[in-house]
Amino acid sequence: MSEAQRRSESQQAAEQKTTATPRPRRAERRAEIVQQRRHERLHRSERQKRERLLTRLGLGALAVLLVAVLGIFAYNRYQEYQGDQVLEGVQTFDYAGGQHETGELTWTETPPVGGVHNPVWQNCGYYAAPVPPENVVHSLEHGAVWITYQPDLPEAQVAELRELAEEMDYILVSPFPDLPAPVVASSWNHQLILESADDPGLDAFIREYRNNPETTPEFGASCSGGNTGTLT
Repeated sequence: MSEAQRRSESQQAAEQKTTATPRPRRAERRAEIVQQRRHERLHRSERQKRERLLTRLGLGALAVLLVAVLGIFAYNRYQEYQGDQVLEGVQTFDYAGGQHETGELTWTETPPVGGVHNPVWQNCGYYAAPVPPENVVHSLEHGAVWITYQPDLPEAQVAELRELAEEMDYILVSPFPDLPAPVVASSWNHQLILESADDPGLDAFIREYRNNPETTPEFGASCSGGNTGTLT
């Protein structure tokens, strides 16, 4: 074999080696690409599962909230309906506001619901002793509900009434001698006779007339900063 033939064969062998070498690298690259795409699909699938789970949880929470809101709305509507039923016994009067006088005053109703009253109002809240009606009537003019009770009312019921005065503003609670019923709720020009502190009419009366702009001659006026004295 001549020198030229040997060089030719050597060159061909080198070329074959050069062209054969990349094949395994391309196969490895393809495997890497396939693996990467599989990983991306798996990651995308897991992300979609999380998103669907979060969506279901969000919709579930929204549904629970909606049911709760509807339940509260329905309950309030029912309470209002109940209140409308028990408020049929409310007595109404027609006293004009702004009649301020000092000294001893008298009224037709027991307890009074309006008319002439002292220029200083009675602070709202609970009182263990009777309070001066001439000051309380001024509180009614400001939107207060005055809950009076017979002095011998059971202590448990007195505690319920006291709790109302402590939890809400524009509520005044006090005993009242010679009261015509166990409990009487009064606001300006409105009064309701009650058999006990548990009577559902009491809550309905408070809801209807406490600080009501339609029935309060001096709506927005304060129920504090006035008189705090009692009769005994």
